[in-house]
Amino acid sequence: MYINYLPLWNFLIFALLPPKTLLGPITGGAYFGEKQYLVRKFLFPVLYKISEFFLIIRKTQINFSTDLLKGYLFKSTIKKSNFNYVFKYYSKRIYKKKEIDFLIYYRKHKNKETLFPFAFIKNLIQLNFRIHIVGDNFKNTNVKNHGYLNNNKINNLLSKTYFSIISNENPYSLFTIECLNNNVIVISDLSQKKKIKYFKKHFLFLDFKKKFFKKNILKKKIIIN
Repeated sequence: MYINYLPLWNFLIFALLPPKTLLGPITGGAYFGEKQYLVRKFLFPVLYKISEFFLIIRKTQINFSTDLLKGYLFKSTIKKSNFNYVFKYYSKRIYKKKEIDFLIYYRKHKNKETLFPFAFIKNLIQLNFRIHIVGDNFKNTNVKNHGYLNNNKINNLLSKTYFSIISNENPYSLFTIECLNNNVIVISDLSQKKKIKYFKKHFLFLDFKKKFFKKNILKKKIIIN
């Protein structure tokens, strides 16, 4: 059984694992920002096809974490695959009194930092919103860094949180699902509105390039209360 990080571009995993290996959910994003490396935009689709070939000859059950990779797959592969496995973790919980404005998951990654909304968070700080960070240390004295926490502690914080932010790469990460479970409104860039197909009522779409969005956030905050 292989249940570790399983990106579709890593064809060596699909080629070299023993024939009867049970595969965990396959991951991969379909969004590449303007500043993303060219290799991710042009080489990855080729690697996807190589991996798909090995998946086909394995004749095993194929589970995808989301449906972001559908556009890269053959129709025959799509028919025998299960998508949005991550939604199995959706289960609304009883949330506590909200007291944290934003809880944001931050991970330093050279391929993902170009998609992280640094400027938007800077604007939030200037507007005096209470920002909490989990994951890697976010270098700003006006935020509270919690570091890496176990799932129970993450959920405890989320149960007291109004909003979170997602990057454009994967709108339905496990952290996003945990936000939905705890009635946290997830803020996404306005450019991604057409790509968000599920749980849309839990999302708030804002133009990350603009600074005058405080009223939109406060209106949503009143509705949550």
